[in-house]
Amino acid sequence: MTTLNPEEGPASDILTVRAAGFPDPPAAITEIAGSRTGSSIGLEWPAPIDDGGSTVLSYTLAIFEDNREDLIVYYGSGRSTVVGGLVAGQAY
Repeated sequence: MTTLNPEEGPASDILTVRAAGFPDPPAAITEIAGSRTGSSIGLEWPAPIDDGGSTVLSYTLAIFEDNREDLIVYYGSGRSTVVGGLVAGQAY
């Protein structure tokens, strides 16, 4: 019978790590020129100035309205999307 790790081996080199912090929010979300229709709009945003020390993996874009459940309209790694299902004339 073979015994694995019968005794402690040599210590590994010391590794120092730092957990990433929270990124800054992106600057203003802007309309993609010429993308607006009666029920949709294209939006884009820049990457945050400070990413907190790690690559931003995803963005969440949501509509928050009083007395309504939050509506997530985009979740992904890109920095643009087309939001559909909008009502013409309604402010979001």
